[in-house]
Amino acid sequence: MFCHEGRLINGVRRGDYGESAVLFMLMQKKIPYPVIVGLLLLMLIVSWQVCARDRMTPIPRPAPVPPFHLRDLNETFHHLSDYRGRVVIVNFWASWCGPCREELPSLNRAWAALKEEGIAMLAINVGEDKEAVEAFIEDYPIDFPVLQDSHGNISQRWRVRGLPATFVINQRGEAVYQVIGDREWDDSALLQQVRELQKVVVRHGP
Repeated sequence: MFCHEGRLINGVRRGDYGESAVLFMLMQKKIPYPVIVGLLLLMLIVSWQVCARDRMTPIPRPAPVPPFHLRDLNETFHHLSDYRGRVVIVNFWASWCGPCREELPSLNRAWAALKEEGIAMLAINVGEDKEAVEAFIEDYPIDFPVLQDSHGNISQRWRVRGLPATFVINQRGEAVYQVIGDREWDDSALLQQVRELQKVVVRHGP
């Protein structure tokens, strides 16, 4: 029922009590059985929401994402095809987006944890010019490549409806996970999802 070590659910820390112990404590207090069942269901729902918050949403039918051809801040072009054969985390963001700023430190920590494993990360800025992005990065450093989608064309093709939006691409260039909103990207459960994807052996070609 409980999601992560150290995560508090209704004041109970995982590892302090199991579900049976919680049930025993409630019964000791002579709480009516229907109320106990309702409380346990509520705890289950809250726990599920917390767990879902720390994971990524699988895309039911993975499909190839639209290609891109974008400059980084050093004026070097990046093609999506350059990353064929690698798992890629693609994060769409903007400097005015509060949740984007909030998740940046965890994205940097995730990059530090994953970069030696052959996993790529790209931060695609949406709708801002190079000067604005560089000014932002002075205050909020981004440790992995930052690409410029200055006119928002790529975000439209990828059907990004809000920021931040993150896609995890498999070795064949197919989107397999989508995340809307910010996450703690260095969360162990989330990193494990990415690492498991990296372990999958795929065949290239038709």
